[in-house]
Amino acid sequence: MLASDVGLAASDSQAFWDETENTCLLIGALEGESTVTLASSFTSATKELWVAPNIDSRSLGDWRITPNGNARFLFGVPVDLQSVTGAVVVAVANSTTSTAYDLSVSAASSSESYETAETQFSGVGPITTTQNELIEIDISSMIPASVEAGVDSLSITFSPTQLASLRIVGLRFFYEGSTQPTVDSVNGLTGGTINGGIDVQGGISINGSTVIDSSGQFVGPLALNWADLTNIPGDLADGDDDTTYTAGSGILLNGTEFSLDQALVEALIAQGAFTTEAEVVAAIEGLFLPTTGGSVGELEVTGQLQAQTIKLGSTTSPADASTVGTIAYDLNLGKLIVSNGTEWVPLALDVDPGYSPIRFGTTYPGSVNLVYGNFQTVKYDEPLTSPVVVATIDETMDDNGGATVRLRRNFNSQFSVRTNEATDGLQWMAVDEGIHEIDGKMIQAGSFSGSVSGSNTISFNATFDQPPIIFLMIDESVDDVGAAYNIRVIGTPQTNQFDVWINAAADNVHWIAMEPGEYVTQDAHWYVGSQSVGSTTGTIAFPTTFSTLPGVVTTMRDTNNSGGTWNRLTEVTPTTFSYRINTSGTEFLNYIAFESI
Repeated sequence: MLASDVGLAASDSQAFWDETENTCLLIGALEGESTVTLASSFTSATKELWVAPNIDSRSLGDWRITPNGNARFLFGVPVDLQSVTGAVVVAVANSTTSTAYDLSVSAASSSESYETAETQFSGVGPITTTQNELIEIDISSMIPASVEAGVDSLSITFSPTQLASLRIVGLRFFYEGSTQPTVDSVNGLTGGTINGGIDVQGGISINGSTVIDSSGQFVGPLALNWADLTNIPGDLADGDDDTTYTAGSGILLNGTEFSLDQALVEALIAQGAFTTEAEVVAAIEGLFLPTTGGSVGELEVTGQLQAQTIKLGSTTSPADASTVGTIAYDLNLGKLIVSNGTEWVPLALDVDPGYSPIRFGTTYPGSVNLVYGNFQTVKYDEPLTSPVVVATIDETMDDNGGATVRLRRNFNSQFSVRTNEATDGLQWMAVDEGIHEIDGKMIQAGSFSGSVSGSNTISFNATFDQPPIIFLMIDESVDDVGAAYNIRVIGTPQTNQFDVWINAAADNVHWIAMEPGEYVTQDAHWYVGSQSVGSTTGTIAFPTTFSTLPGVVTTMRDTNNSGGTWNRLTEVTPTTFSYRINTSGTEFLNYIAFESI
């Protein structure tokens, strides 16, 4: 589009827009004395991508539609995508009815399996339709937020339970994108301005000579003489004759020459602070450490550095009375440790009070069935760095459904699980892998793989003050074909290790260990305990009071490894929870009850 195409006069100032199929292009806002041609694009912060169904279509008046409600949408993630903000399926109702729908979302990039990130949603809805009316079905919550711009491809399959109830028009995909205009060429501008700024990708040249290169560096050419300048302030008109110098403490200025204040230097030497020429030079160059009593020489630490009550030492030093309070760096743990007089323990540092390494939640997935290959995805409100996940089946509605659960996929922003049957809900906990201290008590989280069938001994990365409570979860995120149930803590956990039993091979086993007792943080409250049990059902009272209905996660512990193979929740109240174990003989049930505050 040219300025002349819309009758722009030479003195006009006007913004031009060109509407295309997918976006709105800003041609420019011009003020000048001649006609200008701009090739540029300007996209608003919120963008929309229209995707037509990848299936044979037919006409309905002016609309192109699919024969029925089945549709597949295939498209690449836009290169300027910053975040996904929404997605809706646009359809025309073929009848007035109510129907649910199934949705499958897959994301993959070059050299990845098409199943790299696939999520299925079954029986979503219902949605209500009115014959011949356009309807938009919001699927925003089911679009993965971690797709990579310009790299991943997305495949979305939509299918209503009543196929004949809908005919699909297309998919509206909303996202936040780049807001910087890009100008490909500017021709014919001999005067005036371009409002809003220009992002020049290839640099700026004048008469064939580069002035600013593509990286934004000024490279010239520029010839500038003092006589060429105009509007120079009066006090600068004679060059640098008005420059003023000021000498600081300890330095003397005579004309334009600086020298040391000899009297000050001699006074310092007389105090014994500096005794050699090298020390004087070092003092001038700022190489000494100031202290309350003067200054000291260069600092070399061969043993330990002690400043009041802080000591720095080495992990090779003994943990005894002579090293109490000594801090060292443990290369194996990658953490600071401190000697308490009997052993080296992790040092608790409140670096970021807003950071929490733990997440809790209650999810009600509806029908989640291991037999038919479905799995449920749970997203965190805030991502973790390397999450360790444990979960328990919630059958508090009817005590008739799923009994076993295992991890299917695990990412820093979400995880997926499978259950053997449809479940009422799922109670879960996730902790960043490593050692943490919360409310004065230690928490450790980790996983182990390799030979994880039968009995295994797991060692902690640091020693607990008392035997911790252990929670376990089977992880089949590698191939989804291994163990599905019968995992429990056996024997009595020690302060430095514990034993676990699993009936079949698994890809990995996740474990979380917490010191027993009550925990309170700025946004959560939980209690960790272990209760002896002797029958297939029972009720356990919380030693503390919850202000809301808490979530509960459990793990079985047997000293003789001959008890139940699965357990689940059957009722939860603010003061108690009830359980079901498939056989009697289980000796203890480890539990954590949590609530947000």
